Amino acid sequence: MAPVGHARRATVAYDLEQSGKCQHCGTHRCDHFSRNGHRPRTLGLLDYVLALQLPRVVCTCGGSVALDFTPASIVASPGGALFATALSQGIYTSTDVGLHWTSLNVGPLAPIVQAPIAVVKNGRIIVGTQIGAFSSTDIGQTWYGCSGMHDSSIVKQIVIANDSTVYIGAYEYMGINASEIYVSSDAGRTWSLRGFLKETLDAIAVDSSGNIYGGGKDGIYRVSTRGDSAFAGLAGIAVNGWGIRSLLIDKKNTIYAGAWGGVYRSTDAGTSWELLNNGMTSDTTGGSYTNSLPFGVYISSGVVDKDGNFFVGTDSAGVFRSVDR
Repeated sequence: MAPVGHARRATVAYDLEQSGKCQHCGTHRCDHFSRNGHRPRTLGLLDYVLALQLPRVVCTCGGSVALDFTPASIVASPGGALFATALSQGIYTSTDVGLHWTSLNVGPLAPIVQAPIAVVKNGRIIVGTQIGAFSSTDIGQTWYGCSGMHDSSIVKQIVIANDSTVYIGAYEYMGINASEIYVSSDAGRTWSLRGFLKETLDAIAVDSSGNIYGGGKDGIYRVSTRGDSAFAGLAGIAVNGWGIRSLLIDKKNTIYAGAWGGVYRSTDAGTSWELLNNGMTSDTTGGSYTNSLPFGVYISSGVVDKDGNFFVGTDSAGVFRSVDR
């Protein structure tokens, strides 16, 4: 596939109809919007302010369009640079630990960028979009479609297993309407289909043996290393209709699944699960979690740092750290 070229004034996607508004005529119609250069924007965080360069968007009436900025995912490259995706707005990079950010040249890809982004050890950047995954080997100057993937797949997650093996979880909405897992054994250059499931998966994880786990609306699924092409469901998790949004596997192959009510842990490859939620709260005021609360703790992300500390992020109750994982 040919590289995606630079677009000085690209048409803005449908998504901006939900988050963009002309300050002059008041329209939300994205077919009236187009990009024209960049504008500075700051984002206040707890300890510092991020300085950003966001696309300048104008309306056909000549007015300026206000856009909401929401960083969707941030990753660090082996060299220390940070890369962040902003839904339907593009990719940003920082070389000073997040103090300042600049927009990468992704051309017409910007309006279709999804949250997932990863940087392989060889420096290749892989980003998920609404039409498959794209990669760059020159820090975002040119982008190529990932060979071997369907171009109608919405990328949900990218997982780096080691220096050369990368997995992508996607949803194919044209024709088959199924989740797909793709694998690359050459650091993201070429891809092949590894498994599929007639279910929407929101998260994937891979253990040290190459078993793939997927989290969806009805629980956890697994593709084994025996070459199974379809997922096999794993029982033992009470998803209560909310599903599994995040999965994490540590160096000991312990699996952690983020669900409504807390984190489920399995030490036997998903055969049995233990619910962990002691100390979690349902809101930021300190109230303890109970199943009767209409808005309880929903674990949406998790990470283990280099020192073994386990952190989880929630939809509405902040971030929690485990003291006895």
